[in-house]
Amino acid sequence: MRADTRRTVAITGLRPRLALVVASDILCLMVPASRAWALDVLVNQAGYESNGPKTVRAQRSTDFAGDGTFSVRKASDNTAVYSGTLSRKGGLWDKYYWEGDFSTYRIGGAYYITATVDADPGNSYGFILSPGVFQNVTGNLAFRYYTAQRCGSDVTDLYDGTHWHGPCHLDDGVRSDLFTHADAVGGWHDAGDYNKFPHGFAADGCFALLWLYDANRSYYDGFDLNQNGIPDIIDEARYQARWLAKMVDPDGHCLAGTRINRGGATFVRPEVDTNNTICNCSSMSSCDACDDRWVDHGDENTPQETVCCAALIRMHRVLASKGLPTENFAAKALSIWNHRVALAVSQGGHNNLGNSAFQIWAGLDLFAVFGQQDCYDRAVQCVASISNTVVANPAFYDSINWAEGPGYELGVLAWFARAYPAAPQAANAVTAVQTLMNHNIGYLAGDRVGLVRRDDGGTLQYFPTNPNNNGFFLGINRLYLLMAWGAIEAHKLINNPAHLRFAMDQYNWVLGSNYFKVCMVHGAGTFHPPSYHHRYTPPPGWPKGAEPGVVPNGIVRTYSTGLPQFDLSGTYPARYQTNECWLINNAAYAMALAGMTVFQDNAQIVSDTILTTMNAGMNYSVSVTVKNTSFLTWDSADYKLGAVDDSDPFAGGRQSIAGGTTVAPGQQYTFTFTMTAPATTGSYTTDWRMVHEYVNWFGDTLARQVQVVPRQYPGDFDHDGDVDASDFGHMQTCFSDIGLPRPPGCEDADFDSDGDVDKDDFNVFQRCFRGPGGTPGC
Repeated sequence: MRADTRRTVAITGLRPRLALVVASDILCLMVPASRAWALDVLVNQAGYESNGPKTVRAQRSTDFAGDGTFSVRKASDNTAVYSGTLSRKGGLWDKYYWEGDFSTYRIGGAYYITATVDADPGNSYGFILSPGVFQNVTGNLAFRYYTAQRCGSDVTDLYDGTHWHGPCHLDDGVRSDLFTHADAVGGWHDAGDYNKFPHGFAADGCFALLWLYDANRSYYDGFDLNQNGIPDIIDEARYQARWLAKMVDPDGHCLAGTRINRGGATFVRPEVDTNNTICNCSSMSSCDACDDRWVDHGDENTPQETVCCAALIRMHRVLASKGLPTENFAAKALSIWNHRVALAVSQGGHNNLGNSAFQIWAGLDLFAVFGQQDCYDRAVQCVASISNTVVANPAFYDSINWAEGPGYELGVLAWFARAYPAAPQAANAVTAVQTLMNHNIGYLAGDRVGLVRRDDGGTLQYFPTNPNNNGFFLGINRLYLLMAWGAIEAHKLINNPAHLRFAMDQYNWVLGSNYFKVCMVHGAGTFHPPSYHHRYTPPPGWPKGAEPGVVPNGIVRTYSTGLPQFDLSGTYPARYQTNECWLINNAAYAMALAGMTVFQDNAQIVSDTILTTMNAGMNYSVSVTVKNTSFLTWDSADYKLGAVDDSDPFAGGRQSIAGGTTVAPGQQYTFTFTMTAPATTGSYTTDWRMVHEYVNWFGDTLARQVQVVPRQYPGDFDHDGDVDASDFGHMQTCFSDIGLPRPPGCEDADFDSDGDVDKDDFNVFQRCFRGPGGTPGC
């Protein structure tokens, strides 16, 4: 009889207590037989944006024909603040699913969710609900992961003091084609291994950090722990950009990368992976005898060169925008571009320079810097080509082998159409984006959990698989995150809330709303993988192989059963197929995080008619025109023009949008209301700002200093507060009758401003006349 080789591991963070059974490297969650119907409540463990879609899902292994219920509860005292229905969605894998929505609840705080299906209760992990929650929870994790991946230097995380490793690979490297030393020191380790690949995803992370910075500069400008005057996120991107620039040959070709050149153990600390001493070899045999890593020339025609080009020129532009030295980044980027163009010309003159999305970004950025028309032309031709492909065949990107392209190319088309609306290619790009999103939502993700599926040999599948469970196949968290970013860019272009719902379904999956209830961004949420696949010896305080913000590959499919598979065993190193870190995973997360600014309220004060001088006690009709500069639609119930600090000396604290009116992104709205000057003279401040009730104040602040002066009445020419005989003398002097020009100095007696002082003006004076000390009657 075959021995039972299963290992059982307790997962104490789950409710009710679960056991994990690992059999033949196939993972599944097992529960006690008495609770085989236990309800899992799935949430984004990092949190929910106040203005975003908010979905909760419940899963259990036994079906129930009806709906369930859920309640959002305060973490502080368990008070229920919102309740709703869990709608039955049906079966998937070996689970059954229910779904609830609490998008209309926006009040910030710490919460968890209780749910019941068929009298079976369950609790979610806790989460934060607030504006900017993902930036607040993961904002610095997004670049600290890359710090931990640094090569070529001593690495200490300034944010928590963790020392990751000493100086490593200072002898990188030896050209495998020339057998000479090539300076390849620096950059980031590619994954859980120590390789570095410009022909892989070395440049994606650099570009993504810069994109993230541009999406929220005010936030990231606040992080400068080394106090060098450069935001830490730019420092991190520049560290990689400097290495990428080293890896560009004089002809513009990017070297393929570095790889190991020794035998023996590979799971060692990076500082002892080589002896860190340059060997200065000159032949295959002499170079083979030392441990300096090979630097490979690689294929001249690799599409990833275009990503390197885009990262370097974007690095130049970000540094230039901050008045910082731009080094050689622009020149290196242009040399890569010219190299790619020369290859295309030599191959018959096509326009495929490599990765299409990055060809567009690189070309447009290069044109902005150098004015080289070819860069612009090839970028917009690429927009046209992608758009035509998508419109003709929206399933073009459905293959399970496409993990980066679907999100990148969706997003770049939407971005281009917004950034270059007058370009002839923009209109078809809009059509392509809408076509892709209809396909993504209606076909690829129209299912139980909202997760996008892929075409695997003619059938839609959620995850990659391999008949050999220990063979090469990888989870596709990078796909979900890039699709989330692309869908957000689509919403910015088209203003379709369904696109945001799709985006958040992908994002929520990675952050905990998944089959295993595992948050796959380390440092956010509650329940993380107990181990990762990495060669680092973990420093104290860090789980096995974990790094700040690390995003592992993700869930895969068990070939024999079709069930989801993820390594929760705690074994170190964990399975690389699911638990390995990789630069592209975190690049995808940085892009998705950049997109989350879509939920920020924002507004611009366009104009106002508030006077700087008012008469005490008098009423004034004023207007304030505000532009909606967010990507969210304002309604009359929740959005107001508010008096700062909820009080104002001239008017009520809230001015409303007319009932039933909405203000779409980019539109303006004019608030018209009455201001009453205080009875007491003096200097007053009236200040106004848009407010999203129970969420936040946002946008420009309109502040006016108003001088309140004694009330001025028509005919009170001597400004003594009454209209009497002394004022009558001035009126007599000015009287000119109809059509005759008023005398000089009589502008104040021309009450109707018609150029004369006639009986109409005298009638006004007569109504106001009350004699000395009397209150004027006008």
